[in-house]
Amino acid sequence: MRRTPHRAGPAPQDLACPALQPARRPQEYVPLARELAERLKKKTHKQAEERVRDILATFVTATDGTIEYTLTAVVPREQADADPELVNATRNWLSQIALSVPHRLGLSTDVVAVTDEQLSLAFLETSYSLDVTAVSWPNSEAGPVDAVRP
Repeated sequence: MRRTPHRAGPAPQDLACPALQPARRPQEYVPLARELAERLKKKTHKQAEERVRDILATFVTATDGTIEYTLTAVVPREQADADPELVNATRNWLSQIALSVPHRLGLSTDVVAVTDEQLSLAFLETSYSLDVTAVSWPNSEAGPVDAVRP
């Protein structure tokens, strides 16, 4: 196929999906994101961590300069269906982690646990995964490369 300077529309390389591009985390949020990821990695949280597909965070800087963040645990629907209390237990576990973060790094404004079917693409595009090495995938699906089985 020959490419001419008078083509209509964007070039193929300009059509890349923004959701698949590496997320750029503003530098001011990095210390908080690292602290959250470290707290999630602690061995005492291993059992709770195995229940989730991912932990997502959103960050915003308030008008007074305080960094505010929300945490969202993504629970596989199949596991939530099998154990109805799983979503609440996961939210409680994640709340304990949010409470343990020093306020000087940021203030938690919300902690949520939802099933993978309840997330929108728009939310995923504005969130950051806190620890992709701990991402799990349901046994019923192949999952992405390097996903950890629960």
